[in-house]
Amino acid sequence: MFLSILLAFSAIFNLAAAETYIVGVPSGTIADYYHDFSGSQANRYHLDVTNVTTTLITFNQIYYSSNNSVIWNSTGLTYDVTNGLVAGDGGPVTVWFVAANLAVGTRICSGSNIFVNETISSYPAAGATRTVNHSNITSTQNGLREVVNFWWDKITGLLVKFTWEDFFQGRLTWNNITLTGTSLWFSSLSTEALVLVAAGVCVVLAVTFLAVVIRRRKQNN
Repeated sequence: MFLSILLAFSAIFNLAAAETYIVGVPSGTIADYYHDFSGSQANRYHLDVTNVTTTLITFNQIYYSSNNSVIWNSTGLTYDVTNGLVAGDGGPVTVWFVAANLAVGTRICSGSNIFVNETISSYPAAGATRTVNHSNITSTQNGLREVVNFWWDKITGLLVKFTWEDFFQGRLTWNNITLTGTSLWFSSLSTEALVLVAAGVCVVLAVTFLAVVIRRRKQNN
């Protein structure tokens, strides 16, 4: 249901003036997501960006079940940040990327009726605090109320969080995707990696200090 809603929102085009859309994620970007939804156990996604051009992102997507078995393993997927078109068989593909540095009021891709509603300057994302763009789509029809939210990292355009809620006859159905780790910012490194980096910095400082002390002693002699 929620995928059909996303496609419907993303596929509506008009003749509005074209915006400038430029890829923000670099090649080599890795991102992991936690996926939980009503009526099922939590699954997870793993994304690996293999190539980028000015407007096109090529990536691999692996979708794991709650017991870590692979449900989909799709390679060579492409996403065009200009028109929002996805190419390749990727299973449940959501809008993982948008263009970098979109302004409030801008469409997320040319012709889409999803706009950036607001920019949030301090948002928790995979162990870091990031500036994100937020888009909300709310619709009510025949007693069905659907609320869809996206949060994308503003600088890179990477999806940080996605939520979908369906309210019908007092029943709530929901679907959430949350970024848990990425190579794009330092805070996503594991604790072990952070310890190693800190230890390395301490060693460099200690060696530098020792060299200065030795040099001064030689000068005094």
